[in-house]
Amino acid sequence: AEKLASLHRGNIGRMLSDGENGRAAKAEQMAEDIANALVSGTEHDLLAATAPLIKDKPLFPESMERLQLLLRDTCLLKSNVNVQVPAREVCDKLRRKLSLKALMALCEMTAKYTEYWRRNANMALLVTALCAEMKETAGK
Repeated sequence: AEKLASLHRGNIGRMLSDGENGRAAKAEQMAEDIANALVSGTEHDLLAATAPLIKDKPLFPESMERLQLLLRDTCLLKSNVNVQVPAREVCDKLRRKLSLKALMALCEMTAKYTEYWRRNANMALLVTALCAEMKETAGK
């Protein structure tokens, strides 16, 4: 129950609607993998981390939402706000490697690419462009 509450950030409606398919857990793991590849990996690592999104189109917006939450939590930590965050280790990596300006730009980027997804963009092009822009913004 605690794991589900953490995955859904306490939203009971989402916990119930996620059901047995575990999409929230997949999206959370995807967001963490993307964040880790962004700060610790190469461009290839980032592309490899995002590759499952090309084949699983419905996972994209949930993963972007989770990534945005990770980035938001990291912004809070970077601003010395004392908060409890579910993925503290990942947030600490992001906090150490990226500036507040880069973190905020990456937050906005997740929303922008989710909008492209809503407009039915080609998934291979969408994911590739996302990776390129994320790496550029992160300064890697």
